[in-house]
Order: sequence, then structure tokens, then C-alpha cells
Amino acid sequence: MKLIGAHRCKLHGLSVIALVLGILPNTVQALPDLALAVQRAKLTIEYKRRAFSPSDCAYQEGCVWSSGGRKLLLVDAGIMNVGASDLVIGSPYEHPDKFVWSGCHGHFHMKGLATYRILTLSGRKVARAYKQGFCLRDDRPKTYNSGPAKYTCDYQGISKGWQDTYDKSLDCQWIDISGVPPGSYYLEITINPNRVFQESNYGNNRSLILIKVPQYVYY
Repeated sequence: MKLIGAHRCKLHGLSVIALVLGILPNTVQALPDLALAVQRAKLTIEYKRRAFSPSDCAYQEGCVWSSGGRKLLLVDAGIMNVGASDLVIGSPYEHPDKFVWSGCHGHFHMKGLATYRILTLSGRKVARAYKQGFCLRDDRPKTYNSGPAKYTCDYQGISKGWQDTYDKSLDCQWIDISGVPPGSYYLEITINPNRVFQESNYGNNRSLILIKVPQYVYY
């Protein structure tokens, strides 16, 4: 009788496990998961000086702290969706809470897509930029089986397995580091800092990259 009882108990336990494994994934909502393409950022960091006038869009939109010659840290940003579902946003016209029209650039900007900060090695902030995305779309597949691209500037989002890329040649794709002394620092990039988009994991939104600001930066 003990063997029969143990057998029944084992079967009952297996049934519970099968029930959990079979039903739980279908009842838990699949969500996107945004993360920075860290290696791309590391390989594209560049330091340059540029001159700005008060009529430049970059000055008018606060991408530099003043007109005149500025010292900039330029960097590519690839925002990957490594989650189990697409990030679906839709048309900017239908989401005034997330987008603002830029008359200078002539397109919508998404508010609060990412923050960029320069930190000392002890963690003190010495420079900051607030990145406004202008078009979240499927730019590059992350893996060979990512599926077809679905999202564009007209209907925005990032498919799972895809990434949206911001090349450092784009206006405002930089941090104004004028006044930051030469030396070693951390570049901190945080995706979705205000958690505007629901994700399955917020723990991978923040990345720290060790950088070295050179003594001389040229135009």
C-alpha cells in the first residue's frame, strides 16, 4: 500500500507540474524588454568640437548649453527589444502624451526615450543630455530569425528581435561636455528612464561605459 500511495502522490505531483508548465506561460502577459546595444556604443564614441549659432536647431532645442564653440561626445545608440513581444506605439498623431512636434526639425520627437550622463568614477554627475527619439522603428535585426520589419516612422514601435538605431551623425546625438576636464569617466545611458513603456525587465535599461575625455578636442 505504501508503494501504491507513493505512486499516486508522484503522479499527482507530476500533474501539478504539467499544469503549471502548460498553463502559466499562456496566462502571463508577454512584454517587450528594451536594452542598449552596448558594444555598438563603445565602438562609436568620438570627441569633437563644433560651433553653434542661436539659430541652430541644436541650440534652440537645448542640445548644447550655449552658442559658440562646444566640446561634444558623440555616440551611436542602438535600442534593442530583447523581450517576448513587440513594443507597439503607433502613430505619433494619436499619442500627444508621448510625442511633441519639433518645428525646427520638422518632425515629432518622442519625449524621454533615454538619458545620457557623464559621471565621475565616484558617481558624481558632470554632464547630462536628455535624448528625444524622433522615430522608433525596426532598423536592424538583432538575430538571423528576427522576422520581417513591421514598424516605421508613421506607425512606430520595435519588433521583438529588432533594434532602433541612432547614428552619431544625427543632430543632437551627443552630450555637451564643454567644461568637463580631461580624464576618466563613466558614460551612463538609461533607456526608458521614466518607465513610460511597460517592460518585462527594467534591470537592463541602464548601462555604464568607461570613457576617457582627451585633453585636446578639435573641430
